[in-house]
Amino acid sequence: MSPRDTDGGGNIRVDYTEYESPSHALAVTIAAVEDVHVTELDPLFDYVDLEALNRLVQRTNAGETLAVDVTIDGHDVTIRDDGWLTVDDSNT
Repeated sequence: MSPRDTDGGGNIRVDYTEYESPSHALAVTIAAVEDVHVTELDPLFDYVDLEALNRLVQRTNAGETLAVDVTIDGHDVTIRDDGWLTVDDSNT
């Protein structure tokens, strides 16, 4: 499980279903982008309600799509209900 699955366009794309939760994948990926240990990050709950994020992206109805966009430490992040998390790494 590597959060360095880039799409070649300056974005890091991660299948968050390979992690404990979408918020866990988010923390690991932001830490990888910042090149720090996950415990060195500013608290992610300063940017997004992590429990609500997990519930939201894991419970959309069939036929509906959902994407949550948030900016964390200057990185544009998109978390989609299809299991993908993308972090714009072009500014690092």
